[in-house]
Amino acid sequence: MNKAPAFQLYAADFYMDTVGWSATEVGAYFRLLMHEWINGPLPNDLGQLARIAGVDPKTMRKFWDNSIGCKFVPADDGKIPALGSGKIPVREGVLAWENSRLERTRQEQQEYREKQVESGRKGGQKAQEKRKEKPSEPLSKPSSENEPLQSSPSTSVIKDKEIKAKEPPVDNLAVEIPFEDFSSTKEASSKEKNSGNGNGQDDELISLVDNLKKAYPKFNTHFYLQNNFKSREFVKIAFKRLLHYEIIHEGKKVSIPARYCDWIVQSNLKNFNEQKFQKEAKEQQLGPEEAERILTDIYAEIALRSGGIT
Repeated sequence: MNKAPAFQLYAADFYMDTVGWSATEVGAYFRLLMHEWINGPLPNDLGQLARIAGVDPKTMRKFWDNSIGCKFVPADDGKIPALGSGKIPVREGVLAWENSRLERTRQEQQEYREKQVESGRKGGQKAQEKRKEKPSEPLSKPSSENEPLQSSPSTSVIKDKEIKAKEPPVDNLAVEIPFEDFSSTKEASSKEKNSGNGNGQDDELISLVDNLKKAYPKFNTHFYLQNNFKSREFVKIAFKRLLHYEIIHEGKKVSIPARYCDWIVQSNLKNFNEQKFQKEAKEQQLGPEEAERILTDIYAEIALRSGGIT
């Protein structure tokens, strides 16, 4: 992806920057910011700005002169074409407008993503070099009189297959575990809470699990939480995002909820890699629109710890 799908908005800063504005002014300003984030610098044309902001040209002129205009500076981009005939510039001699802080945030996000890609590339190279350096081990060692006899390779392969056959699949989307199987998780969390080492949020986790079971009946939340119990704080964040996904993305649902939670947890553990995500998305046969929505949530989670915008 060439464009970052989201940026962080600091509520306090945005409120103080627009205090005293009317609701229409705030809405027009916000729409202009969204348009710039998606499409780049704003045109220096009163009519186009009015359409983007959702107001009439007369109101746009008033807002620009009294409040909104001070939030934008001329964009020094020679690629932006000059205004054609019939256009009404908001200021002569300017090609386009941009919000300085928005563009600074865009640059910071781009640099962060490039660093992540470079780190992933270097990590992959080191892992490949280690695999080349590590000598291959023999399949079996000769037995001695003092060592117990080892089972034959064929027997080991059969046992491995039997063990793997008993293990549930990673996503475990179609298998249900009774609620009683979650009792060990609840007891562990309760012991931590009673001993003073817990965080006292086990009840909230159980509530999230129950709500997700209704929203995603094929997603085995109990099993997922048990397998990731040490990272339960991040699992809790992932479960919350999964519950709000349908609201944020206008009725859409996640087709692979277990993998979605994995990616959100990875973003909180700071080991998310976009290249790996794109590869896994193809393997999971995600459509481009769903992959874009999921990546939007992931970068929104990353942005909560890296920077923001007003």
